[in-house]
Amino acid sequence: SESSRPRGKMMTSRATLLSTTLLGCALFTWQCVPSAAFTSLPTNSRTTQRRAATCTAPTANAAPATTAALFATTTDAPSGRPTKEEGQQPEPLSPAKIGEMIEVTFVNGVMQLSQGFIDVLKLFIVATKAGYEQGMSLPTLLEEVEACPVRSANRPLMDEEAALRSSWMNVVYLVLERVGHGTDDATVGSTIDEGARTKYGAMVNTLADAQRRQEEEGSKTDTIAPLTLDEIVEMGKSSGTSFDGLNLDDAMEKAIAQQCLKVMKVVFTVLDEERLCYDEGGVGPAPRPPIPGAFKGTN
Repeated sequence: SESSRPRGKMMTSRATLLSTTLLGCALFTWQCVPSAAFTSLPTNSRTTQRRAATCTAPTANAAPATTAALFATTTDAPSGRPTKEEGQQPEPLSPAKIGEMIEVTFVNGVMQLSQGFIDVLKLFIVATKAGYEQGMSLPTLLEEVEACPVRSANRPLMDEEAALRSSWMNVVYLVLERVGHGTDDATVGSTIDEGARTKYGAMVNTLADAQRRQEEEGSKTDTIAPLTLDEIVEMGKSSGTSFDGLNLDDAMEKAIAQQCLKVMKVVFTVLDEERLCYDEGGVGPAPRPPIPGAFKGTN
């Protein structure tokens, strides 16, 4: 009977189930949730912070107050657009604070993805991007994350979960390096894990080329969002790109690659939305959820 089982074994089995679910939610979400279900929120380093501090999500998906507190700010204008007054700059983030933001947003991002939301993933990307912009090497950034006293999972992450977090961080750095994003240390790209570069570098390059062609053609339709992993590989190989470092015959490796492809796409989305808010003075159509036909005829 249930009551006759040793308590220690019951607790161990529950902890194992929880850790397995954490990784499984991430892998399942990217494969099974339709792309139209993902919500795209307006994101930049200040607007995202304001939303994290004020938005209300369903209780089951709500991130702990720590996330909101980390990203909270009072630098927004009354209109809700980022302020650009001369001399008004946000306080610089310390490496420890960046590490804490990554720790908190990773766990909550994985859990929220199981419900089809990407807002916390965007916060994770913005936090990792802050490390890149400050010229923090990936090993140093990982050390800050691991040294963070906060344990959002209420326990240390398992090796598989920590490896998944590292893959996400490497993917963010790969995209930022590929697009030439600004950084205080031009050599920061050389600190990207070689294993991650071998697996995902070709995917990043192919995706970046697809977006560049989209911009050159002046297309208003997002042509990279619906691209699948198989389509990315086929597109890259047709232009001479090698994907030898990616073993798509391994089910687990392919599942993680599919997830990392989604992360790459959201990084491009974050950069586009940031450009819209800052480079274009905060004017223009607000980013909208990618629901086909939902806004037809409203422009």
